[in-house]
Amino acid sequence: MLNIIIYVFAFIIGTLLGSFTTLAVYRIPRRENILNKRSYCPNCNHKLGFLDMIPIVSYLFLRGKCRYCKDKVRIRYLILEVFSGIIYMLFIMSLNLNILTMGYKELIYILIMTIYIVTLIIIIGIDRESNTIIKSVKKFGLVIALIYILYLYIVDINIYRYVIYYILLLLIYVIQNDKYIYSIFYILFFTLLFTGTTVVFTTVIFVLLITAINILIYKYKKIENKAIPICSYICIFNIGFMILNNFTNSGM
Repeated sequence: MLNIIIYVFAFIIGTLLGSFTTLAVYRIPRRENILNKRSYCPNCNHKLGFLDMIPIVSYLFLRGKCRYCKDKVRIRYLILEVFSGIIYMLFIMSLNLNILTMGYKELIYILIMTIYIVTLIIIIGIDRESNTIIKSVKKFGLVIALIYILYLYIVDINIYRYVIYYILLLLIYVIQNDKYIYSIFYILFFTLLFTGTTVVFTTVIFVLLITAINILIYKYKKIENKAIPICSYICIFNIGFMILNNFTNSGM
């Protein structure tokens, strides 16, 4: 019974994180503040109240429309909230933690990995919109990657290979330009640092497969100049295989 309560709570937390990521995906490319500025309707600019921002519930209750101007709210917001809730619940389930014996190390790990998952979801949202990864998001990725390495050092894990991954990640960030290939390599080393070689190797295989399928579909339908969101695919498969790997290894 306790586990069920924890998983329901994890789903709720996940939907809240999903609501935050929808805000971040909208504001970051526009260089708007994502922490201090109140949420507002992008159509009428009316500031939203508490009842307008309850994940999933508000969208369904308001029938996918703004309470004030009645403009339609894109369904992607609902989808992202549901997706985030399910993903976060599965992540917590995969850790197989005993809440009664859980210590500070486990709590810090959960917090860091929560930020990691949120970062990947933000990358997915922005990449799907503009086929790019915003530089500020990459910079934030460097910060949480460094924090993760410090955490590993504190809990007495050999950080040698993590430092190498971080140096490569930093080099890619420094020499980056507008070419999408740099963003792909950034995401690969970013995910490698957090989830390890097995998960990333499996991710790469499936990304190559889905990319090949995309190319065949585009050729068949004679679609030209349509970008393939490879970074999004890497993030999606990485989250999925990370959770699956946790289940396989019975958590932490």
